[in-house]
Amino acid sequence: MVDVERQRMFFSLQIVLLLCQPGVAAVSTSRPRSLLIIVNPVSGAGRAPALAHAVLLPVLRAAGVACTVRATRCRNHTVALLRALSPAQLAAYDGIVAVGGDGAFHELVNSLFSEHRASLRALRLAHVPAGSTDAVACSLHGCRSAFGAAARVALGDDGLLDVLRVDLGPGRAPVHACCIAAAGFMGEVCARAEAWRALGPLRYDLLGAAALLTGRGVRARVSTLPSPLTGMAAERLGPGAEGAACRAGCPVCELAGEGAGASASSDGDVWSETDPPLDTDARRVPSDASPGGTDDLHQQGSPSALALDPMGPQPGTPPTKWESREGRWRSVKLIVTPCRSDKTPCGMARAGHLADGRVKVVLVPNLGALGMLRVLAHMAARGLAAGDLPGVEVLDVRAVRVEGGRGANLDWNLDGEATPA
Repeated sequence: MVDVERQRMFFSLQIVLLLCQPGVAAVSTSRPRSLLIIVNPVSGAGRAPALAHAVLLPVLRAAGVACTVRATRCRNHTVALLRALSPAQLAAYDGIVAVGGDGAFHELVNSLFSEHRASLRALRLAHVPAGSTDAVACSLHGCRSAFGAAARVALGDDGLLDVLRVDLGPGRAPVHACCIAAAGFMGEVCARAEAWRALGPLRYDLLGAAALLTGRGVRARVSTLPSPLTGMAAERLGPGAEGAACRAGCPVCELAGEGAGASASSDGDVWSETDPPLDTDARRVPSDASPGGTDDLHQQGSPSALALDPMGPQPGTPPTKWESREGRWRSVKLIVTPCRSDKTPCGMARAGHLADGRVKVVLVPNLGALGMLRVLAHMAARGLAAGDLPGVEVLDVRAVRVEGGRGANLDWNLDGEATPA
């Protein structure tokens, strides 16, 4: 079996190298010439360095790509690595590759926003999977193959990917997420997981079982700006587009991408004209668009409030007003991409998209252990969509605000990284 796999990789590599020849203009004009590769040595129980040296580097070097390799030494070390580069030094690279789990890619994206925001639009980013879940790579490529990701990098395959800006409150720097922001069930699991990293991926199953039995949900107000496909967008895409899965050549993402250039601001962010950045301080939201009332759930300036904006164009929806829901939720998920993985092959949100400029908000009521298990089983088997399960809401939105109840400290899971609000 090992010999068969080696032969498959050998012949696939020959195809990659053939396509990378100068005569193949369609590929040679877009493929990278120089890359910065950042490896997280602890990802995937320490297998990331081996994957980088045994799979990624041989493919890139055989394709004539110059590689600079750096290994992180601690959490947020990527920030220091990028801070040490001048804009001119960064411009010498065609892109940056993160080798590790979703957390490694998450750290790379946030480091670029904080240190080299002006350079973002000129850079291409890649994720070579070597972690516990690898939802970024699975959503982009459909699998967790390090060789497949390396081949795509060598060939210059690229596309758009939505990024969310997460405002955690006054005085705190924004955080950016590419996959998911979740409170409640997934937030509890993530908050406890770091202490059990030695167990590898098994820790998520064990801690998930514990949270299933002992979790009590979170009391919060969830306010959203709806973003359904309407008007010209719905007419162009036709019936059934709203529930279709995101695949190669996705018409929803392509339609959203058409407006990216026209709506791009000078600092690299992309907004539609009707979508100004959302302020996290509820006192500064105009009253006719205010997401909340005045009871104990709406604490203006509360550190347990979280707001997100899609960093991309949303497909031509008219201005809408805030809609608010409040109660105790077993799980609150804000999903920016399909979030496919080995555990959710159809995605957490099966109709989620890589680059439509919208967020899928999934609200799970405060169910008991069996009810929550049913939701998890459905998500693993088919992915979640509107109308699938009684009481479980799946909403398309362009902005969302989550505010915890009085005294509540919400644990958030941002791309697998624990983040207290």
